[in-house]
Amino acid sequence: MSMYQKLRGLHLATALFSLVFLLAYGISAVELAHRKWFTHPEQSTVQTRKLAPGITDARVLVREWRGELESIENSPGVLKFRVTTSLGTKHEVAYSITTGETTVKTTTISFLTTLAWIHVSHGIWAFAAALVSLALLTLGATGIYLWFHNHNERWIGGVLVAAEVVITAALIISMRGG
Repeated sequence: MSMYQKLRGLHLATALFSLVFLLAYGISAVELAHRKWFTHPEQSTVQTRKLAPGITDARVLVREWRGELESIENSPGVLKFRVTTSLGTKHEVAYSITTGETTVKTTTISFLTTLAWIHVSHGIWAFAAALVSLALLTLGATGIYLWFHNHNERWIGGVLVAAEVVITAALIISMRGG
């Protein structure tokens, strides 16, 4: 296998890997810049559950929902707290310490709101952004090599570069103007 074929395969694999992340990031950027253009529906459900009575630590109860524990409110006989999952679902829990009766209000958010939440969050998403940044540098380097070694397909590269410049300019203008 020649160097050209290896780099072409790397270029394709890198582009396909990056595509999903870049689309999600781009869509969420437009959603963040133009919030009025999109609706943000939320759906809520309420359910009651019976948990073991006598638990006074919210950290023990939060294991039922596997998320980040927030806003603990400990009043006499009742433990209230909120759990947020990694994709933005919120569980508002009211637990009776004496009886174990638990009311859970679960709120799910729209796909676009989830994308916007991922756009600004830290943790694993920051690691993915670092990987995609490296992938973009790889795309650029392999693209330059391929550009100079395959004269028959240069017009395709030229069209893609021109389209990218037009889309980028349109996004910059739309973000500044509205």
